[in-house]
Amino acid sequence: MPKREAPEINAGSMADIAFLLLIFFLVTTTMDSSYGVERLLPPIEEEQPDDNQKVNERNILSVLVNGSDQILANGKLVELADLKEQTKEFILNEDNRDDLPEFKTISKKDSDDSVNSIRGLVKSEKDEDKLKSLKKRLRKAEAKQLACELFGGDLKVSKGIISMQNVDQTSYGTYLAVQDEMASAYYEIRNAFAMEKLGKPFLRCTPEEIKAIKKIYPKAISEAEPINTGN
Repeated sequence: MPKREAPEINAGSMADIAFLLLIFFLVTTTMDSSYGVERLLPPIEEEQPDDNQKVNERNILSVLVNGSDQILANGKLVELADLKEQTKEFILNEDNRDDLPEFKTISKKDSDDSVNSIRGLVKSEKDEDKLKSLKKRLRKAEAKQLACELFGGDLKVSKGIISMQNVDQTSYGTYLAVQDEMASAYYEIRNAFAMEKLGKPFLRCTPEEIKAIKKIYPKAISEAEPINTGN
């Protein structure tokens, strides 16, 4: 009796099914992100330090994190736990020391005149694009005006800039920790001012009050490109 040949199986439909299953798993599978570093980035400051502007040496706090995760502030080793207080001392310069930042003065009279002038332009402007630009200028001028009022007269703003840099061997954890300490220094200064002048924490202030306090204590942190060690 002759042998029967086994019938061929059409694999075309199986390839289609496998492809659909692959798409299904790609869409429904969640990636495990437990090893990532969670960090909430701060909002962009309205006024950023100008990297091209020549700055007096006393106005710069140079913070370097080397390949061994050591922190150097103006060339001197500093512990992470002490960095926040050193940053606050640099920003405030309460004793007006010669080795700490100078101050620039914002005149209360000039800020009042600027607000009144821009308000007059807003009332008379008909062009929508120009009106939008004027309103933006007005908000900034009003923030300076309120800052002067909160400060109690002419406003003195630190010219200090924190210049942060790391090397390519710096650990990511230390890099973030240094950033957090400096950000905490600004927050604590702003919070203490809000409590003293307004009787409430910084984060409970109105948007207008927050903008004004940021004019008094602007966050001026400049990050340089990491140093390439060639390793």
